[in-house]
Amino acid sequence: MASSERVSGFWRSLFERYQALGALRWSELRLDGSLVAFCLALAHGSRLYAMKTSYDERYAYYSPGHILRDAIVERCVELDVEALELLGPTRRWKERYATETRETIVLRAYRRRPVSAVRYTGRRWLVPRLRPAQESARQGFEKIRGRRGAAV
Repeated sequence: MASSERVSGFWRSLFERYQALGALRWSELRLDGSLVAFCLALAHGSRLYAMKTSYDERYAYYSPGHILRDAIVERCVELDVEALELLGPTRRWKERYATETRETIVLRAYRRRPVSAVRYTGRRWLVPRLRPAQESARQGFEKIRGRRGAAV
């Protein structure tokens, strides 16, 4: 979210708009006053959309993201929230919470400029060819992390 000023500006304006609408939700897990994990979500209708979750790597062994997510699920039940949407690609940790899955679709729009043409070409032709290697590497890292007892 903070990869560049343009990207962080986009997210900031998006979250400011949802804050003004009263739909922005912030959940946090603290230990001795220090932020250990957080989740930034949007409430819409009877659903909660988890936009960004993160945790302090120093506490990875204790799975603070899962501890926070468990608390969020409990709170959703208390408030009669129909669903907690985890968004994005399927991951092993998401399957722990899933009761169902749905296909999602990404729509990208490009300007008619040379830089945009390069981006389009890369996403259309290069990324699909690299994705299997990326997925294989990700699964390998998850296995390694799982053997050490870290959160996966």
